[in-house]
Amino acid sequence: MADMNSPFELPPDLKNRGFRLTKMRKAIMEEMSLAGKPLSVKQLTALLRDRGLSPHKTSVYRALNFMLETGLVTRTTFGEKQGRYELSALGHHHHAVCESCGEIKDVDCSRGIREIEEVLRSLDFRVNFHLVEFVGVCKRCQS
Repeated sequence: MADMNSPFELPPDLKNRGFRLTKMRKAIMEEMSLAGKPLSVKQLTALLRDRGLSPHKTSVYRALNFMLETGLVTRTTFGEKQGRYELSALGHHHHAVCESCGEIKDVDCSRGIREIEEVLRSLDFRVNFHLVEFVGVCKRCQS
């Protein structure tokens, strides 16, 4: 179980605008930090229940929508119907997803991405953002 006295706080600009870090929002951020991988609403709800909270799925979605709108979390889908969420503080990064067991690993491909963006710039193409996901089978599932 996570320590309820975590270092998570709202950025000053959000505090100054009157937003609060509710118990639910703080617990979601703590669980995302502990997980170290993107989590679905179903996974988050189960983790919050394990923590002794009684979250309704609607409350979790409401908290996540607030955190998306304020830039505290990001959402990715990995080609699935459901979204998965992780802390924005992790910065932009990429993932490898096992299509057999669902394991998700972070992948550093910043050098390769910079090279691709340079090629695109030479073609007078301005990149606003990019999405890179690797889908395959992890070592454990290959065995």
